[in-house]
Amino acid sequence: MEKDSIVNDLQWKKQYLMRRRESKEIDEDTYQKEFHELQEQINDRTRQLLEAYREKEKANAEKQKMEEHKMPEEVETKKIGRKPSANSTASIIAKALSQKGVKNLDDAVEKVCSEKEGLDKAKVKTQIKTIIREVKAGKGRWAAYDWNEENYLLTEKQ
Repeated sequence: MEKDSIVNDLQWKKQYLMRRRESKEIDEDTYQKEFHELQEQINDRTRQLLEAYREKEKANAEKQKMEEHKMPEEVETKKIGRKPSANSTASIIAKALSQKGVKNLDDAVEKVCSEKEGLDKAKVKTQIKTIIREVKAGKGRWAAYDWNEENYLLTEKQ
């Protein structure tokens, strides 16, 4: 709780009143009467300060409670996917399907297997079919591409 100058002044007046009584400047009845008045003023002011302090604490508690229960503001987040490696099989397949010299699935499998040694042709064929299906459906990272069935060509959307 804060110190209050009014309470301090009243305390000083009480001290001064006690000194006056000790030095016999005032009689006992006057001292008792004034002392009682000062004590009442001190008690009233202290009650006022306590009430103000409690209200301030209550307001702070309510404010804190509101902040805790406050819905977080929706922050627009853009999901940034990990870029595939240029040497990954999927990237090599995308490159092969983007070339005009590739006319069918078997040509694409041969092109990919020649680019990267040690690949299983059956697995590569399945991967190519899957990629073509995902491009047509517009799924995942393949949504940025278009598939031209007539030319057997993979192109980026504009």
